[in-house]
Amino acid sequence: MTIFSRLVVILALFSCTGLAQQPQKTPMPDRNAFTFLNWNLGLRVEAQTSSLFARGKITLRNDASQAQRQVSLQLSSSLKWASIRQNGTAAAFTSSKLRSDVDHSGNVEEAIVTLPAAVAPGASVELEVGYSGTVSLDTTRLAQLGAPLAIRAATDYDRITPTFTCLRGVGHVLWFPVSITPVILGEGNRVFEETSAWAVRHSVSRMTLTISDSDVPESHYFSANAQSSTFVSNGRPEHGALTFSWQHLGLSGPVLVGAQYHSALARNDVNNVFTLHFFPEHEAQADDYARVIRDTVAPITRNSKSPPPASVLELPEAEDSAFEADTLFLTPLKTIDRKSLELTIAYMLTHQSLWSPRAWIYEGAAHLAQVLMRERQDGRAAAIVHATAARTAHAGRLGRCRNGKNKQPGKHDKRSLLSNQGDVRLVDAA
Repeated sequence: MTIFSRLVVILALFSCTGLAQQPQKTPMPDRNAFTFLNWNLGLRVEAQTSSLFARGKITLRNDASQAQRQVSLQLSSSLKWASIRQNGTAAAFTSSKLRSDVDHSGNVEEAIVTLPAAVAPGASVELEVGYSGTVSLDTTRLAQLGAPLAIRAATDYDRITPTFTCLRGVGHVLWFPVSITPVILGEGNRVFEETSAWAVRHSVSRMTLTISDSDVPESHYFSANAQSSTFVSNGRPEHGALTFSWQHLGLSGPVLVGAQYHSALARNDVNNVFTLHFFPEHEAQADDYARVIRDTVAPITRNSKSPPPASVLELPEAEDSAFEADTLFLTPLKTIDRKSLELTIAYMLTHQSLWSPRAWIYEGAAHLAQVLMRERQDGRAAAIVHATAARTAHAGRLGRCRNGKNKQPGKHDKRSLLSNQGDVRLVDAA
């Protein structure tokens, strides 16, 4: 055998040995396998350091057709996993940063949890989680698209500060655990498709959030789009345990806002309770907004003994983009555009008085209220133009409801859902 032939054999042996020693990659979990049924979280906010600390339990159901041994749990990349336990025992998990624009930072912190036993299809698992970190103003994902700084700051304004805190959840900042297929803004509409699909899938899930031991007064600093809230004092003025309860997340998911607001009750009647939260230097503008809220007649109403509270909350910068979250509306208090505000109030009043687990009813009724408001304002032609313009965006948000993985929970057909809505009326306020 020649020297060259011997070298070939030796190299081949080393190559085979190297291949044999390569570690096998851990299979990635199915990030769409589990539906989050419930979050029960305790939250401490330290606004001076832009920090949050969370502990609690989450319940997940395996909606895949196969048993699952792994679970994906994702947070904003500025938050870190402290512990994950099952039945009081520490669960094995690895944590790493994952590129995804479902969070304002452009990344998520993903924990891959390996369960001691596989979860059968249709079965549920409860995990105890702990995590902490900071939430600062972060416009990274929009910067990567080349968006100007002013637009980035006016869009991705989620943060924790002593003067203003905003945590808008999926699609903005992941302040509670979720699992979503990673997507990038440069990939067409995939970010909006995935976040909308997640919202539809989890619209009837529940959350209980208890905020305590914070460095801001829990009693009046925080607001949320939850259906109910309670406060228990700890003896310190304005401090204690503030609990928000979402009996259903709706299509916006949990949104938490905090600031040293002044507040005014803008509306209080049998069907609607509406509060305006504003910064003290804008009291005159707040009076204008309160007047429109008070005078707006809801096009669609439903008698309700305990409607969820609705709120308008002022954003700190005049350029900040308005944001609707079911019964919560974030907006700068600018010179009032009465017609636009009436459309928003009609939308919110409908969400406040009419809930359905079906997106086509819940969102459809709110958009119908806006069309009826446009007809009331400027006639039938204006209503048709508004309906045509809104149809594409509305269809895009709900288009993936028919996808098998993202079906909404529930076994009712359209007729039974409509019949269970109660006394729903269209109101002619001519």
